[in-house]
Amino acid sequence: MVGKGFIEKLVNLNLKSFFYGDIQSPTIKCSDCLIALSGSGETRSVLESVESAKEKGCKILSLTNDLNSSLAKLSDVIWLIDGEEPKSDIEFEERLITGEYIKLAPLGTLFELTSMFILDSLIGELILVLGETEDEIKKRRFNLYK
Repeated sequence: MVGKGFIEKLVNLNLKSFFYGDIQSPTIKCSDCLIALSGSGETRSVLESVESAKEKGCKILSLTNDLNSSLAKLSDVIWLIDGEEPKSDIEFEERLITGEYIKLAPLGTLFELTSMFILDSLIGELILVLGETEDEIKKRRFNLYK
């Protein structure tokens, strides 16, 4: 969902962008850049997309929390996201009692939230670089749905 939201914002900036794997997306080309998100860096569907894009000569930019992951090894550029919650052998209830570790986000969503903040910051920077205004973006966005 974070990736799809990012793509929608790129489209609203008039940047040709697609969510890889959507039925309406064109075939990826060697001149394209694939942005992959996977906290573990081992998500099968993400790795399959990255491997396919890499075979075609695409550049791979990844957001992951593991520099030693399969995704990181396939990537040209890596954004290390420290968004995974620490792992422990101690049961959750005991961790709560001892205070060794308290969950920071529901259902392990810290990586997704961190990725969303980073990608939204990138959108903000693109808005400045492209000289866009919020009014232009809103007008373009709502015209897409007419």
